[in-house]
Amino acid sequence: MEEKYVALFQNIEVFNDYKRTCYPTIVPFANPSFNGRVPGRIFYAQSETNVNPNAPSVAQQLGTNEFRNDNDPAPCP
Repeated sequence: MEEKYVALFQNIEVFNDYKRTCYPTIVPFANPSFNGRVPGRIFYAQSETNVNPNAPSVAQQLGTNEFRNDNDPAPCP
């Protein structure tokens, strides 16, 4: 996994591997919206929520599900 992480650095596939394996250990940025947690999903852009009525609102994206999709694996410790 370490070699894959290095090879795919800054590629979206690394984010999917992180959600699945919790590797590498990530220290979250101090942001009051996230409460010291690492997001488990990519957020929708404001332009998407403006034109797509099916896109979740910001409140839904940050909601009670720890801002993760229902089918995501368990959040990393």
